[in-house]
Amino acid sequence: MLQEYEKHGHTYTQKVNGQLVVLTRSPANVHTICKQRFKDYDAGADRAGNFRPLLGHGILALDGREWTRSRAMLRPHFNRNLDQDFLQLEVHVQHLLGRLKLSDGSDTAILVDIADLFLKLSTDFATQTVFGHSTDSLLRDMRHWSGEQDKGSAGEFSTALAHALYMLGQRGQLLNFYWLRDSLQFRRSCRRCRAFVNKYLAESLSQESEVSKESGTTATSFMHSLVAKENVPTSVIGDQLLSLLFASRDTTASFASWVIYTLLKHPRVMGKLRGVIETHLPHGELPTMADISALVYLRHVLNETMRIFPVVPMNGRTARVDTVLPEGGGRSGERPLLVPKGTIVGFNTYALQHRRDIFGEDADEFRPERWEGDATGDFEGAFVPFILGPRVCLGKNMAMMTVSYLTIRLLQSLDHLELTDAPGETMVRRKERASPYWPSEETRYDMADGTTTFGIGITMAPRDGVWVKSHRSTS
Repeated sequence: MLQEYEKHGHTYTQKVNGQLVVLTRSPANVHTICKQRFKDYDAGADRAGNFRPLLGHGILALDGREWTRSRAMLRPHFNRNLDQDFLQLEVHVQHLLGRLKLSDGSDTAILVDIADLFLKLSTDFATQTVFGHSTDSLLRDMRHWSGEQDKGSAGEFSTALAHALYMLGQRGQLLNFYWLRDSLQFRRSCRRCRAFVNKYLAESLSQESEVSKESGTTATSFMHSLVAKENVPTSVIGDQLLSLLFASRDTTASFASWVIYTLLKHPRVMGKLRGVIETHLPHGELPTMADISALVYLRHVLNETMRIFPVVPMNGRTARVDTVLPEGGGRSGERPLLVPKGTIVGFNTYALQHRRDIFGEDADEFRPERWEGDATGDFEGAFVPFILGPRVCLGKNMAMMTVSYLTIRLLQSLDHLELTDAPGETMVRRKERASPYWPSEETRYDMADGTTTFGIGITMAPRDGVWVKSHRSTS
C-alpha cells in the first residue's frame, strides 16, 4: 500500500471504472475532508448501496440528517459506566483464560490462535452489552462453529457475518460498480445476520409489551433502551443494532490481536509493560478506568500498535460539491487541488501513519517510546486511527479501554506467551474458525519485516491469526 504513494507522491489522482478518484495520505487533506470542510463531503451513495443488503439503514450506510439522528441514537451506548462493563468483561476474560489452560494438566504449553479467541470474546461481550444476553461462544466447543450449531445460533451468525463483510470489502473495491459482485451466498449471509439480530429484538419487544404498564422499570441493555422509545421504528432499531454489533465486535478483535502480536514480537516492550502493570496493580488487582488512564506506557503501546496496524486502514468520502484540497495540485503536489463534485477521495490511514518524514526513518518499526515527550506534537495531525471531526469513531474511548483491560488481564494471568508459526493445517482449520473469511482470503499484504502478513476486508487483521503457546500464571 505504500509503493504507489512513494511513486506518485502523497496525493495523486486516477480513474477507476471511469470514475475520478483522489488518493491521499496528506494530514492537511485528511483534516480538510474530515473536519474543516466536512459539509463538502458525504460517505457516498456507493457505500450506502454496498452496505445496504447487510446494514439496511444503519449508521454506516447513512449521510445527512439520517446520519445525524442515528449518531444521536447510538451515542448513549458509548457514554456508559465502563467500570460496570468491566465486571461483565471479566466474566468473558475468565472464559478466554479457560481456553488457554492446559487441558490435561501436563507441562506442555497449549497451542492456540488467540486472534480467533479474541473474535469469540468480542462476540460474547458485544452481545452482552448490546442485547443484554451473551452468546457465550467461548464456553462452547467451537471447533465446528461454521456447521453444527443450530439455525440462528452465534456460530451461524459469526460465519454469515464474516462472509458478508468479506463480500462488502470486495464489492467496495469496485466503487460505483459494487453491484456486479453479488451472489446467493452473500444475500443469504446478510439475511442470516439480520435474522440473528431480529430474534433478540423480537424477544425484547415481547418483554417490553409485558412490562409496559409497570412503573420504575429500567432498561437492561442498549437494545431494551431503544425498544422503550416509542418513536423509533422496529426496522430502524434492527439496522442500528447490527451496525453496532459489527463495529463493536470486529474492530475490537482486530485491535486486541495486533496488540498481543506486537508485544510477542518485542519481548523487551512486553517485559517493560508487564513490570509497569505489576507495579501499579500488584497481586493481579483488577483494573479500573482510573488505573488504565494512569498507565501511560500502556497507552503508548496501544498508540504505536494502532499507528502501525490501524484497524480500519482505508476510508473515503464523496464530494457533494466542487471543493478544494490544500495539497496535491501542481507538479510538486504542494499546490491546492480542485476536487469536482462526485469525486471519490480516499484517505489511506495505514500509508499516512507510516510516513517517514513525519514519524521518522524507523516509521515501520514498533517503538512505543516514540510517544514520549514533546515529539508527539509532530504526530498529532498524522495519527488518525479513529478518524476525526464530526464522524470521529463513537466507540473510540470504549475500544481503548476494552483492549487495555484485555491486555492487562492477559499479562497478569499468563507467565509466558510465545509467538509461534501457524500449524501446517491452518488453511484447512480456517474453515472451522470463528470467521473463515476474516480477514479477506484474496487480499494479502506483506510488511517490510518479511514475517508479518495481514489481510484487508472492512478491517485489517493478521492474515493467518496469532498463534501462541501459553503458560498460565502460578501466582
